[in-house]
Amino acid sequence: MGNRFMPEKDGEFKYKDLLCWTKMKKELEDQEYLKIFNIMSRLVGEEDFLYPYGLHGLAHTKRVLMLVLCLGARLKVHREDLLLLSLCALYHDVGRIDDSIDPAHGRVSYAKAEPILAKTGYDMEMMRYIIENHCIVDKKAHAAAVKYNLPDQLKARRLLDIFKDADGLDRLRVNDLDPRVLRHDEARELLPVARVLLAELH
Repeated sequence: MGNRFMPEKDGEFKYKDLLCWTKMKKELEDQEYLKIFNIMSRLVGEEDFLYPYGLHGLAHTKRVLMLVLCLGARLKVHREDLLLLSLCALYHDVGRIDDSIDPAHGRVSYAKAEPILAKTGYDMEMMRYIIENHCIVDKKAHAAAVKYNLPDQLKARRLLDIFKDADGLDRLRVNDLDPRVLRHDEARELLPVARVLLAELH
């Protein structure tokens, strides 16, 4: 039985999905977010992953980067915050040693990426919070904010939720996405875009 959120027949959603992606792409172009994607997507490569062609490898990373930009545009996230989220997208899974459920890989990923992130000039503690907690259940991840040196915990939780939705949208690649678990209506509206990206960025 096919996943009810994925096309069961080739081309079933193709026209509608492409229309949604065309509209989103224009929005990204107008805000110069495609330029950000093109620059940032070159900052990571095969050498950054233990399994660059695995489920959490380079293609997944690039799709999450694009979905961060799409969701950020829809939610009107401040540009500096969106750039920070984009850096989190690049390095959120670089510490993975396999594709299984692994709540610890966020900490390993941040530790591996820390020397690179330290050179960016962005809030290190915010990036640490997001990367370390992107794979932790919401309630626990939100509660963990008090353990970090964050000047604005509410903002940190909000950015984490945005990141988790962008990452979650790419669960389409494993036929394991229930849109009801997404935290933003705008994320659910991006399902057609996520399907196109799955076909284009692989």
